[in-house]
Amino acid sequence: MTRSGLIVETPREGRSGGEGEPVAGQGGVMGTGEGVVGRVLARVSREVGEDRFRRYFDPTTRVRVDGRVVDVSAASGFVADLLTRRLSEPLRRAASEELGEQGVEVRIHVEAPAVAEDSAPAAAARAAEGPSRRAETKPAGRGGVGPSRALRLRLDDFVVGESNRVAFGAAVRVGEGTYDLPGPLFLHGPCGVGKTHLLQGTALRFLERRPGAVVRYTTAEAFTNEYITAIRAGSMAAFRRSYRTVDLLCLDDVHFLSNKESTQRELLHTFDAAGLSRGRVVLASDEHPRAIASLSDQLASRFVAGAVIRVEPPEAGLRERLVRHVAARRGLSIEDGAVTLIAERAGAEGGPWAGGSVRDLEGCVARVEASALVMPELCPSGSIGLALARRALGLCESPGAGVPRPRRPIPLGHLVAEVCGALNVPAAEFTGRGRHKTVVLARELAVYLARRMTTQSFPEIARAFGRTNHSTALTAYQRFEKKVAAGEPAPGDLPPGLSGLTMGELAERVARRAVRSDE
Repeated sequence: MTRSGLIVETPREGRSGGEGEPVAGQGGVMGTGEGVVGRVLARVSREVGEDRFRRYFDPTTRVRVDGRVVDVSAASGFVADLLTRRLSEPLRRAASEELGEQGVEVRIHVEAPAVAEDSAPAAAARAAEGPSRRAETKPAGRGGVGPSRALRLRLDDFVVGESNRVAFGAAVRVGEGTYDLPGPLFLHGPCGVGKTHLLQGTALRFLERRPGAVVRYTTAEAFTNEYITAIRAGSMAAFRRSYRTVDLLCLDDVHFLSNKESTQRELLHTFDAAGLSRGRVVLASDEHPRAIASLSDQLASRFVAGAVIRVEPPEAGLRERLVRHVAARRGLSIEDGAVTLIAERAGAEGGPWAGGSVRDLEGCVARVEASALVMPELCPSGSIGLALARRALGLCESPGAGVPRPRRPIPLGHLVAEVCGALNVPAAEFTGRGRHKTVVLARELAVYLARRMTTQSFPEIARAFGRTNHSTALTAYQRFEKKVAAGEPAPGDLPPGLSGLTMGELAERVARRAVRSDE
């Protein structure tokens, strides 16, 4: 697409960076050819100002001058679009003046990350599971891994939090060869919490520490398909050798074996043979071994004889770190408030009382990035703020949709304490009969949040707040909900930091505090 002499290219892989090694240029941007590129960028910086220059040229941006072409590689479509709209003309003028040439062309495109295929989204989240691998695996050779697709997820890239710390530690010990517990390591948990990442990372770490080892990573589905193919081809001996003489076997998606009796019998013999040869086994499943439907007692008992560790959905703090990681991989600058909102929204999309998965986080960040491209007026500084994040995640259309859903219902007493603390209302006045406007607002807000963040009914809420008639609580909820829907501003005499917010933003602010203090 051409715009004002600018060619914007679609993302592509395997693009050459041109001759010469990239060197640090002006403002942290990477450039090829320190002389010409440096002088061109210096001219741009003088024209637009150093602060503005540094805002749009981040360290992931690469610039190369080739003849009359200025080639700019951005880390994401968002950054490329900003450069296109804000700096394409200054770049063209600076290059024309420096080169003494007319008709200089500026090309801005999105550079494919210089990492293994498909690693960007998973590395950005760094705790995400890859999709199911359906490709057939091939026998492992000495000093290699079995699957035809190269392993791509490393333990060094895994983002660790309280929800996955134990599982990560066990995986590291297997990879390092210091895991001395009897039996296998069995990881289980919901989709998208990092089980595949841990298995692949364990296999790679094991190979790094033992270059001559035989490591086999595969899925239960691929194992089943190989088994069926070997039976039909009469090559069972080769199939069994490929699995029973390994130093490390990593088997993913074990729940796929449900109701597959013949495959389970073969895996049982494989498991026993690997143990006799002192091979290590690491497994992952969406379910606990005892919860997998129609899994044989023999297999289940062998699985639970080792360390069975659950990987939980990411907690609030880890979700925020993952959002920043995803954003960094996409070349996005996201303000703190927007990071918190995205993390909370991803948790809410995971279902009531759920933490949300890494895929939920990636999806929310992708929606925000897409909105930034079509609504640049909402991020004039180039950094994604709360207003854009709210719009992208649909929180402007649905009253109170931004109120986070905690992983578990919050006690009413805790919620009331947070509301009173935020609005500076004494607890005695909250439960009293006074009608001061701030006290009334506190009651309305508490009822509103109680209905959205707990499992309590209106009669239960009314009794907890010292009221005998549930219609009082219902009326308070409806009144506050209307204020949220209308975008009504919060009173100007609220404590510092709260005045100037809308009623919806006030509810979200207090709700976030309640969730954090309860975790």
